Amino acid sequence: MVRVLRSTAVLVVFTFPSCAARLCALCAARARAPVCMPGEGVTTPCLWGVAGWWVVRVLHRAQARTWANLWATPPFVRLEDIAVKPRLDRPQPPYLQIVDKITAQIKSGELPDGSWLPPVREIAEEYGVAFTTAAKAVRRLAAQGLVETSNRGTRVLFGLTSTYTPRERLDAVRRTGRIYPPSDRAQVYSSELVRAPEHVALVMGIQTGGAVIRRERVTFRGEVPVTYSVSWMPGDLAGLVPELLSTDRIRGGTIGIVLEKTGRQVERDTDRVCARRASEVEAERLGVAAGDPVLYGQNTWYEGNGMVLEFGEFVVAADRWM
Repeated sequence: MVRVLRSTAVLVVFTFPSCAARLCALCAARARAPVCMPGEGVTTPCLWGVAGWWVVRVLHRAQARTWANLWATPPFVRLEDIAVKPRLDRPQPPYLQIVDKITAQIKSGELPDGSWLPPVREIAEEYGVAFTTAAKAVRRLAAQGLVETSNRGTRVLFGLTSTYTPRERLDAVRRTGRIYPPSDRAQVYSSELVRAPEHVALVMGIQTGGAVIRRERVTFRGEVPVTYSVSWMPGDLAGLVPELLSTDRIRGGTIGIVLEKTGRQVERDTDRVCARRASEVEAERLGVAAGDPVLYGQNTWYEGNGMVLEFGEFVVAADRWM
């Protein structure tokens, strides 16, 4: 309804001045011609002419304002005001979907280190793709260091060159209820209630010296130490989940048992890494020399209310992908 009234007003404003202008022009012409009034001897303008001149002037001003409003308000919209946002809604290429599925099988332990992938032709038949697509997927897996190819076939070597990220371990707990695949094991060196150091308190949003649980461990693949890590958790969990103060291995990880005992779970996670030199403790745990280059990282796991459920620090020796 508003658009109809607006359109009608525009029609009147734009058409009426053009029609009325001719009539008013005649009156305005008379306004410029002197007219002698009987008994006065003076000239006065024609009142109709003056009225016509003012009508034309008012209508032209209204016309100018309407032009300005047309560009500023609906229903007319300038093209430069329309924001065009890019939209990508296409699925992944088939070869990348194959890569993701085989990667998940490798990292879950379903395809353990040293096992062989099926021949490329069988992979193509299994996934219903062309031979070249399957071959491209295998090449991508090799480029990521997950497999190696030779004349004998394609062999899994993830454990020899790589390790898991904190997010991948978190996903493993959610998917399988286990934090480590069968090829990995953890040795917990200490698990105790301590006072929070300054950098830990800052991340966890508590006062320096507040009570926190500290768990120190090394993850092995076979007999080779892969990752040294320290986990920090809120001190109030000590009474709710006493297993966190034990050095026994927890099958579902710290996060899994906290969910089981308290219902508290991770809703959001962040992590970051940098290169630095190994401290004496880190070097001893990983079997490297003090001062050797290592990859140091931090991961923070948050509850839905934004509170930190676990803050972790981990160190990985050089020459290993993550």
